[in-house]
Amino acid sequence: MTDEFNAINNLHRLRDVKDAADAHRLISNVKAEYCSALENSADIKADGPIKAAPGMKHFNFQTRWRKLKPHLYDPRYRTVLDEEMNAFCREEYGKEFPAGALPGDIPEHPTTWRFERWPYREPQYAQLVHLGACHRLALPNLILAMLALPGRPWMVVSGDDHSTVWDGAELIFDPNFFSLGISANEALAMAGLGNGADLYVTTDMKTRCWLD
Repeated sequence: MTDEFNAINNLHRLRDVKDAADAHRLISNVKAEYCSALENSADIKADGPIKAAPGMKHFNFQTRWRKLKPHLYDPRYRTVLDEEMNAFCREEYGKEFPAGALPGDIPEHPTTWRFERWPYREPQYAQLVHLGACHRLALPNLILAMLALPGRPWMVVSGDDHSTVWDGAELIFDPNFFSLGISANEALAMAGLGNGADLYVTTDMKTRCWLD
C-alpha cells in the first residue's frame, strides 16, 4: 500500500501551487500515479480475479464521525474535493462550488429526500452526502478513506450507474449509499462488480474511475 499512499501524499504539493491550471495538472498526475501503483500492488494481486467478500459492510460514518472529521481539513482532501465538486456543480447547477463547503452544503434536486430520511435532525456525516455526484466524489472519498484507514488497498470501483470506494475485501466507503441505507453489497454491484462477479484491476481504471 506504500506506493499508493505515496502517490496520494504527493497532493501535499498543492499547498505550494498558486495557479489553477498547475493544480489541475498535479491532480491529474497523482490520479495516474495512484492507478499505476494500485495496478502493481502486491496487496491486490492474485492468481485470479478479485472477488467481493460475502459479508460486505459499510464504513460507519455515524459512529466514526469524530475520528473522521479532522481529515476533512486535510489539504489533500480539500483541494481535490473542491476541484471535483466544482466540475459537478458547473455541469449540474451552472455555478461554482463554494470555497470551504462540503458536498452536503449544496442543495440537491430533489431536496425532499433529506427531510424524509432525517425528519428531525440530520446527522453530521450528512455533510459528505450529495446524491447524483458519486462519480465526482470518488476521488475525494478515496483520499478520505486512505486518511481515515491507512494500510488498506483502497480503490475506486466505477460503472455507469455508480462509483464507490472499496478496500478490496469487505469494507465499502460510500457516504451516499450509507445515508440511503443501501447495502454495501449493492453499492459494489451497482458500481460494476456485480453479484458475485469478478473485478480485474487494469489500466482501464484510469478512464473508468476518474472521468476526466
